[in-house]
Amino acid sequence: MFFPRFQKTLTGIEITESSIKVAQIVRDKRGWRVTGLAEVALPEETLKLSFKAENINDPEAFAETIKTGLGMLGGGASSVGLSLPNEVVKVSLQSYSDLPRGREQTEKMIAWWVRSTLPFPMDQAKVSYTPLHTNSGGDIRVFASIVHRDVVREYELNMRGLKLEPQVIRPSGINQYNFYHDRIPRSGLMAFLGLFERYTTLLVFEQGSLLFYHGLKKGYSDVHFFQDVEMMIALYQNENPGKGIDKLFYASQVGFHEDLDQGLRSLTATTVSSFSEREMITVDPSLNGKRGLIELYPFAAAIGAAQSLAG
Repeated sequence: MFFPRFQKTLTGIEITESSIKVAQIVRDKRGWRVTGLAEVALPEETLKLSFKAENINDPEAFAETIKTGLGMLGGGASSVGLSLPNEVVKVSLQSYSDLPRGREQTEKMIAWWVRSTLPFPMDQAKVSYTPLHTNSGGDIRVFASIVHRDVVREYELNMRGLKLEPQVIRPSGINQYNFYHDRIPRSGLMAFLGLFERYTTLLVFEQGSLLFYHGLKKGYSDVHFFQDVEMMIALYQNENPGKGIDKLFYASQVGFHEDLDQGLRSLTATTVSSFSEREMITVDPSLNGKRGLIELYPFAAAIGAAQSLAG
């Protein structure tokens, strides 16, 4: 008798100012498969997003909302990938002539270099980073995330109060990109525009290596959204003269894809393209209800958080 191979369910949670999103996935021989999705609104004033102070005004309401979301999927999670709100994490692409040998010393060095941009003392910063390639000038490029220690500790402690261990913690914009990144060509100059209700990210890659990053605390809800995107692209061009973008990919967690497509095409002569999530990941038939196929794009950062647990 042959028994099916055990499939470990991975759980990702995205925290936004207004809701909690939960995604559960498994990996089978055909790739990733979504087995559960849930979104639960947070009571008003539960969170007050801040880069420099604790965020959770009502821990009881916060915990109950997460429990409800997990309960809708049958519960059972212990380790989770966590997407923090973009607004509470500073993400930047930096260059250094050399890095210390130890990780702790490198984190201190990064905090020291960005100290003038932080609204709190650098010894209160929690730094994580990924070394990238060495540029043409011989400098080592580093992709760094910085969060106030009390902010990330507050989220961790509240999750652990529910017996959930956040093994990987990233800002939502990075987990959203991670969900889509396999579909972005690794040749030429490719850009990825990630859109949230009140936040926008722009990443540009040269031959698959990160060349530029910029995050903006404005999203599609802002009346000047397309002007803001145009300025982000102009900032890239100013920092990288002669390196025109070959193709711009965009992903939106708030919908409005047709309007976005038309607006972005009006901004640039660059080819503009979106993604078909269902060509990237399969979905359990049980998730498709009477209203038809469930949309995956609102859960991209939650799915990306779950995928981060796979290493």
